[in-house]
Amino acid sequence: MMDLNSSLITTVCQLYNLGEVLSQPTHCLGGLLHQNYLLKTSKGQFVIKCLNSIICSNNNDKEMFRSTEHIAEQLSSSICAVKAIKLKNDILTTIADQTIMVFPYIEAAIIPQDKVTTRHVTTIATALAKIHNAAIIQSGLSLSMQLDLDLLINCQDKIKRKCPEITEELAVFLPSLNFILEQCRKSESLLAKNLAVSHRDLDPKNVLWDAQDNYYIIDWEYAGLINKTKDVISTAIYWSLKPDFKIDLNSLVSFIKQYEINSTTPLNRQEIEAAFYGLLADWLLWVELNFRRIVNDTLSTDERNLGIKEATRSLRAIPIVLGQFTEIVAMIQ
Repeated sequence: MMDLNSSLITTVCQLYNLGEVLSQPTHCLGGLLHQNYLLKTSKGQFVIKCLNSIICSNNNDKEMFRSTEHIAEQLSSSICAVKAIKLKNDILTTIADQTIMVFPYIEAAIIPQDKVTTRHVTTIATALAKIHNAAIIQSGLSLSMQLDLDLLINCQDKIKRKCPEITEELAVFLPSLNFILEQCRKSESLLAKNLAVSHRDLDPKNVLWDAQDNYYIIDWEYAGLINKTKDVISTAIYWSLKPDFKIDLNSLVSFIKQYEINSTTPLNRQEIEAAFYGLLADWLLWVELNFRRIVNDTLSTDERNLGIKEATRSLRAIPIVLGQFTEIVAMIQ
């Protein structure tokens, strides 16, 4: 885990007019790709987000951050979206090769999976319906990222050598891989229709809740175009998933019912199967990214350990969730 040096802290405070630093910034919770730090100053509390160099390596990547943050700004009038503070009308600032974003600090926390209640589920379902209803128009957004099949299929021995503790999970996962990839390919054309601009990663780690159970949606950098049904099914599964990766079907149904109550259009039942495999494709992308962390010798030990943790978690989850597919469809058709 990187530390913020005093020079960077001083520069940030001067540029953003944040006041005098009261204490050394401390690491705080946020997404799994970037490092977030809580900064206490004479003018209040702020979060400095240090962007991962792998994710923000060129101007095109930076433009995507600007574009997705603009989505959050547009949606903030209808939902509780946390927006970055702008400096000279820009949400990104680069200081000594480190690209940062600055946010207001909110006294709120992530809800652990085993603490999610029906109220949390229906609140997020309502928020997702509002996002879709807003019909945000944004140019230059991609529909999806492409999987690196070579890394997933042909580098298994390299992964095992680098990370022998992941061998058992790979053995359970690999028999399902080709089947999932085949279903994902079949689903691509269907998921290219019925689109909306959305957060696209609205799972519990990206929502903060305060003491009054008000929600705040963070980490908008993955925002973009997505098939509406895939967005609903994916988000419903995220908020119904238990720590053992089993899906609480009652929570799943509650989410979908609440979404449809608040949405201007009903869920397209003909797209449910494609939506399910679209979610698994996203999880394969997450496995791929964390494989890259594992095999990249230039990354820190903390970054590599995070890759091992997240890859292991996904490899365990995918076969379990896949095994519940028939029951899921039966409940929501």
